[in-house]
Amino acid sequence: MALNAILLCVASAQDAGRSDRGTGKDKSPPGSSEQSRFEQLVAQWMEDSLRLDPVQATILGIHKYDDQLGDFSAEGFRTRSELAKRHLSALESIPVASLSPSAQADYRVLQGHLKVAVKDLDQIQSWKRMPSLYSDIPTRIVFLMASREYAPLEDRLKNIIARMRQIPEVLEAARRNLNDPPRIWTEIAIDSTGGSIEFFDRTVPVLAGAIPPLQQSLALESRRAADAFREHLKFLKEDLLPRSGGDFKAGKENFEYYLKNNYLLEESSDQLLALGRMVFDRTRKQVIDVAKLVDSGKDWKEVLDGVKRHHPSASTLMDEYRREVARARAFLLKKDLVAIPADEKLQIIETPVFQRGTVPYAQYYSPAPYEKDQTGYFTVTPVDTGRPPQEQEAQLSGHSHGDIVNTAVHEAYPGHHLQFLYSNRSESTIKKILASSIFSEGWGLYSEELLSESGYYSPEERLIQLQWTLVRAARVLIDVGLHTGSMSFDDAVAFLTDEVRLDKAGATAEVRRYTMNPTQPLSYLVGRELIFRIRDDYARKQGKKYKLKNFHAELLGSGAIPPPLIRELMQRKGLLER
Repeated sequence: MALNAILLCVASAQDAGRSDRGTGKDKSPPGSSEQSRFEQLVAQWMEDSLRLDPVQATILGIHKYDDQLGDFSAEGFRTRSELAKRHLSALESIPVASLSPSAQADYRVLQGHLKVAVKDLDQIQSWKRMPSLYSDIPTRIVFLMASREYAPLEDRLKNIIARMRQIPEVLEAARRNLNDPPRIWTEIAIDSTGGSIEFFDRTVPVLAGAIPPLQQSLALESRRAADAFREHLKFLKEDLLPRSGGDFKAGKENFEYYLKNNYLLEESSDQLLALGRMVFDRTRKQVIDVAKLVDSGKDWKEVLDGVKRHHPSASTLMDEYRREVARARAFLLKKDLVAIPADEKLQIIETPVFQRGTVPYAQYYSPAPYEKDQTGYFTVTPVDTGRPPQEQEAQLSGHSHGDIVNTAVHEAYPGHHLQFLYSNRSESTIKKILASSIFSEGWGLYSEELLSESGYYSPEERLIQLQWTLVRAARVLIDVGLHTGSMSFDDAVAFLTDEVRLDKAGATAEVRRYTMNPTQPLSYLVGRELIFRIRDDYARKQGKKYKLKNFHAELLGSGAIPPPLIRELMQRKGLLER
């Protein structure tokens, strides 16, 4: 997965990139002053934004601000808002029709991004309502700096030390800014803050073992950071939680604003709800049919429960993930479905402790678009061996063999890892850094069905794959329901446990995440359906020349932009009917 757009004036970019690939500019039509003006605006927007949000610069692989965390004060967020308004005004003074086709797509992506940023910073004001904004970002960036080998460890540790010195100031800003957040968001921050304390107490000091001259400074600043988080945890529990009475619902108007500006969709939330219901019903029938292939004498839920009991032990969990990732990669090469870049690399590691409350199973950190090293990180949430045996077994059922097989496909090959490697190679700044969830998550879910079409899954594995398709269809129903007020939190958890058969802990973690990211949960299924429609139209246009690998190269080469824009670009190339 990509980091979410918490620092809203900056790119909601993937954790990935490459500096030796392109200049970030579209090729200008001869004599196009407007094209040149647009390119200059994009460059200035990026520089201004990253100066204000240096954490995002590090995420993108731009390391000039690696010793800074940024301004988290109320004034800092007001400055972000003014910057977004200024850039939006300048952008909209450029006639979009004067730009090249690729730049027109970039224009519309940036315009939507800036509109959403202004709305959030001025009206919704997540910076006053989302406690995890302050507690997660410092911890997450230290984790990324320690994990990515973009510079010598000594240099990275010096910047980590500098950033840790600023953590108390960030947490103090949180205590000044936060006002009446939703209770569930404060509870999420309490969980992640506990993980941050453990991270700075136990993990960070170990990093200095190879650099003795920095050991004392690192130990001192990591202890101060842990102490600051302890003080912050007390604030969250004793002060903020009792006055956390806010509503997490985005509301229908805001929800549809996000659909229109983040995803460039014309469909209403009601139309997407109907799509989700249609696919949910169709997928449940497929689940029932495949369950009969596994065991014709039992109800599908019983069959699924049995398949879920086929899982590794807690001690062999990571090894099985590694095996299945390697198998998926080998299958792609054998079937020649998608070209795999020669320099790619993927590491499989445990999910950091501060994220385990909202990542029940696994997630993906893509390589940074402005770094040479294209190593992605696939994190797996280990079983909590401190839980009672029954709870450990329930958690392991979420890591069943079929789940591991399917997660490897979604997160690694040909899923997120491969997709972000392609977008990192774009010559366009916007296509590099403003990754759209409706494409990236749509591609991840499309990848699952692609491998099913290609004969990858056994019946048991196909059953799990269909269950996760059912989850993604349920996300459409829950996402719309939660944020327009037609479904409660408890109803959403019950729907995932009763109708989709997730375990209670996993379902709860899922819905907690949904409350914080309106429209992101529906992006998987809606994006997949849009990709399938483009593929069908491409195949029809190509006729006997149609080759699946060529379609994937064209699709992925367009960048992680909303599918409606990819359709337009392919139409302009004559690859689709207008």
